[in-house]
Amino acid sequence: MEILSPLTRADEVDPLVDAGATEFYAGVLTPEWRRTYTTLVSGNQQHTTWGNFLSLEDLSNAVERAHERKATVHLTVNTAYYTQAQRELVGKVLDAGADMGIDGFIIADVPTMLRARQEHPDTTVHVSTLAPCFNRSTLGFYAELGASRIVLPQQLTPDEITALAQDAPLDIEVFVLNNRCLNVDGFCTFTHGVEEATRTHDTGLGHALLHSRWALTAARLLPRTVLQQVRRSSMFRPPPCTLEYTTEPLLVRGASIEGLAAARERMSSHFKGKTGIDCGACVLRTLLRAGVRAVKIDGRTNDLTRKLIDVRFLAHLLEAAQDDTITDEELCTRTRSDFREQYSGTCTDISCYYRKFLPTTYGDGRRPVTR
Repeated sequence: MEILSPLTRADEVDPLVDAGATEFYAGVLTPEWRRTYTTLVSGNQQHTTWGNFLSLEDLSNAVERAHERKATVHLTVNTAYYTQAQRELVGKVLDAGADMGIDGFIIADVPTMLRARQEHPDTTVHVSTLAPCFNRSTLGFYAELGASRIVLPQQLTPDEITALAQDAPLDIEVFVLNNRCLNVDGFCTFTHGVEEATRTHDTGLGHALLHSRWALTAARLLPRTVLQQVRRSSMFRPPPCTLEYTTEPLLVRGASIEGLAAARERMSSHFKGKTGIDCGACVLRTLLRAGVRAVKIDGRTNDLTRKLIDVRFLAHLLEAAQDDTITDEELCTRTRSDFREQYSGTCTDISCYYRKFLPTTYGDGRRPVTR
């Protein structure tokens, strides 16, 4: 099974490969794109300069070094749709990517998939999670278009992933670490590029702190009321989908008081601002048995230290998942122990990708936290 790491600089390749990464994914915002559209409209769903390569030359250097280390690089060109003018710039990125030896394109919209397959048949196409797949008919559709891999939505359960992976017509890739979005990516209408595009004098300090290990520790140890105040600061303001929202269930005729109370609790947990890290590492052995090709780490905006922590965490647990002498229960216990050690916290309901793996109680009798 491949470990797919985010990549934003060429000098990250060697340490990440040494840590256990076998594949990379990256995006590029060329000067021409930034002059025309700023970061408000990204060509690859990452609306920041610090989450992208800023020139094709820098990206080419990273690809060359990755290939020297026997790692592959996949280029994100996965906005849900492009205007005609944007398609001209996207075409230039596809051409340049193929020329520099990019191993695959991660694409969300059908016209760009068809163009990539027709003009660059030697470069594989991976279907982005921005083109959500929930059934086998969708797998077949994209396979007929020539895609070789698909990234499944983060909302699928382990049983659903296993069912889709069985005799799948293309390889399966699954997110297992960081930023499990509360919304289905392909249905989300939030605009994520406003902050950087409107901050002409931003020093980047807030970004550097938010995407470092220090942010993880603070998210676990500081009181929630303090975190809420910090997140309201203009310097630390997170993406709109992770802000605090006040919600109330819609009253439906015939709904019981108990049903409304349950809905209110679910919505409160769902829309409360997220902190810390999201993790699905407990499911690694299940994914291995299902034949999943790659597990993916979210976090192109994270600094190198944070990326290294993530890759080492998964590489260590993937090695353990392949050891048949370790029972499933022992593997989950080890996973939770490593999670506490690396990320300064315990598994919580809101941070777990696959809640069926949450323990009923911890070893000291405490119950997992739910929010």
